[in-house]
Amino acid sequence: TSSGHQYAAQRASANFSPLLKQNEMLGGLEQWFFLRDIDANREERLKEVGLKLVKLRDKIVERSRLILHLATNSELLPTCEKQLIPFIDSFPKGEVSVTNSKEVEILKRSGAVVELFGIPSTVSFNAMVCRSSAPSDASQVHQSLLATIITTGKLWDAVRSVGGAYGVTCSIDPLERLCAFTSYRDPRVTGTLDDFEKVLREVIEEGIEQDQLDAAIIATISSELRPISPQSRAFLAFRRALYHISDEYRSERRKTVLETTVEDLKEGASQILASLNTFKGVAIIGGEKVLKGVEG
Repeated sequence: TSSGHQYAAQRASANFSPLLKQNEMLGGLEQWFFLRDIDANREERLKEVGLKLVKLRDKIVERSRLILHLATNSELLPTCEKQLIPFIDSFPKGEVSVTNSKEVEILKRSGAVVELFGIPSTVSFNAMVCRSSAPSDASQVHQSLLATIITTGKLWDAVRSVGGAYGVTCSIDPLERLCAFTSYRDPRVTGTLDDFEKVLREVIEEGIEQDQLDAAIIATISSELRPISPQSRAFLAFRRALYHISDEYRSERRKTVLETTVEDLKEGASQILASLNTFKGVAIIGGEKVLKGVEG
């Protein structure tokens, strides 16, 4: 139950692109449904699954799909490269993989997709997801700061303090262009979903205190500038290389963070609310009693 809200968010996010749908199928609720339907008492069924896994392994684990990121001192680089050759050669040499450089297809939809999933529980795990702005837009930075502020502010007060949920979050996924609201071990469903949108309307009407914005800016910049271990630095560099995140892009986003105003946050809230009204994915995982109280 510690990650129930993450499963809900992944399911709700699957409505926004074929890739996200595939990710949910491989590591979300859909995967649990698949595993549940496997009859472990039938030896023939287990052999069938085993053969499929072997074929999958042979397709994936081969040299042309291998990407290595080597981080070391420059004087040690030639030696390390030589030591890596036997490791690389240990992988079977398959056909050269064709890299698809096209952008991931973005599904354009309207309305809402609401899914309910029953579990033996007296509480629920709720997620509501919509499109955020594009990573190249300054407005996505504003939306990200807004998400940080309301998670520990207005959203926390409404869903945690008043509503009784154990936890609540709002977050922006920059690369997938998603805004996700989630609640954890929540005794409510409809009330919480309403609060997600109500908080946005409050920000639009009342704004955010300047000291809250200042604290969010400091926290955001500090998280990027904090010292990290060589291992973490190498992994971070590898991730940035895979996702084509340049230093120029990061520098521009940092500049936008520092220049964000309260009016920018109000506009960001308006954009997220408009996005929710255009299309949203909602996934609710909860007990029978909680799900019976869901309206519409």
